[in-house]
Amino acid sequence: MSAARDELNAAKKVCMDNRGNVVEVVEYNRAVSALLIQKACMISGFKSILTKVALANALGRHENWEEIVDKYFKDY
Repeated sequence: MSAARDELNAAKKVCMDNRGNVVEVVEYNRAVSALLIQKACMISGFKSILTKVALANALGRHENWEEIVDKYFKDY
């Protein structure tokens, strides 16, 4: 997810809107690129979680899937 954040931070530009306020903007194609990076990271994360749950059940540990999710996000 930090790759998506880095992509957006690198593409930020400071502009002035019609009311005279200073705002940060990102070009549309760079924002879409960052969202695609974020989507890929989320899919990879959920895949990892599901694999860990399936592996724990296959090994007979019968861990609670909520505990596995909590451990994953604490480590992430």
